[in-house]
Amino acid sequence: MKFKCLILDHDDTVLDSTRLIHFPAFQESLAHLRPDVTMTLRQYEDYCFEPGFEELCYDVLKFTPQEMKYQEDNWLRHLKKEIPFFAGIPAVLQRFRAEGGIVCVVSLSDEEKIKADYKRCAHFVPEVVYGWSLPDDQRKPNVYPVEAILAKYDLDPKEVLYIDDIKPGIEMAQKAGVKTAAAGWVEKSDKVATWMANHVDYYLTSTQQLAQLLFND
Repeated sequence: MKFKCLILDHDDTVLDSTRLIHFPAFQESLAHLRPDVTMTLRQYEDYCFEPGFEELCYDVLKFTPQEMKYQEDNWLRHLKKEIPFFAGIPAVLQRFRAEGGIVCVVSLSDEEKIKADYKRCAHFVPEVVYGWSLPDDQRKPNVYPVEAILAKYDLDPKEVLYIDDIKPGIEMAQKAGVKTAAAGWVEKSDKVATWMANHVDYYLTSTQQLAQLLFND
């Protein structure tokens, strides 16, 4: 295969979760914490793209640590909703593992929810999952998770492909010297789509293109 290891973002890369889970949860928190502020889905996605979700909360909305804890608890309640993977993703990942590939996840979502989603939708659990519970200085977009995976499996960066739908994760992977691909099968604003198309190694518009890249089909 072209790559020995896949590192995947979770939300809006394998799972249609921002539209169906994360944004509705955030809207509820916003209505409680900042009732004078409204935000559309596209605005929320653009903020998560740049400067990033934590920066949106702390720097833009000026959440206090107590308010951040409120939104996090509300988000965790919403995570109980089950959503299928994007069509085609489970088959690609199952084949990749069957042919000896390593599947890892680096995300800002909850680790146990990620594992449960994989077990339910793809019938396996990724070899490594780094998520929200990491310390701030090790959490995505810090390069620590990618470097830890490289070290754990003694991988050369060129043997790894990182897939994400927004900027912070792509820049994290690039700092580690890893090839990057955009999950272009997810509809985004022109701002996000244009940046991704111009800054990743592979802009993939379908899961079929992902399979062609991985397996040289």
